[in-house]
Amino acid sequence: MPYQIRKPCSYPSCPSLAMPNSSRCEVHARRDKQDNDQRRGNSSERGYDAAWQKVRRIKANRDPLCEECLLNNVERPLDVVHHIKDVEHYPELRLVMENLRSLCNEHHEAIHGCSRWKRKI
Repeated sequence: MPYQIRKPCSYPSCPSLAMPNSSRCEVHARRDKQDNDQRRGNSSERGYDAAWQKVRRIKANRDPLCEECLLNNVERPLDVVHHIKDVEHYPELRLVMENLRSLCNEHHEAIHGCSRWKRKI
């Protein structure tokens, strides 16, 4: 398998080469991830606390198959309980059953786009 060509790190004045499939070197990629994690807060601070875990379990037990797949007569188990209106903009709806859908990873990624987590499917 051929090696990928490494390009200079996009961080100003950094002499290192970027990681494959990234614009930053290891040091700056790690720093960017830490900054992003710190800015986002932990899962509990983002609204995914014990109350959410309880509601998620109830939804998963009620609708254990991907609701989008069922529309196409395919039975696939859920991977994610998805908020229709996101928690960031509608925190008051985070525990409302009508705002939740059971989805497989494929349909969840299709809704958010694979760039959300900066990875490829």
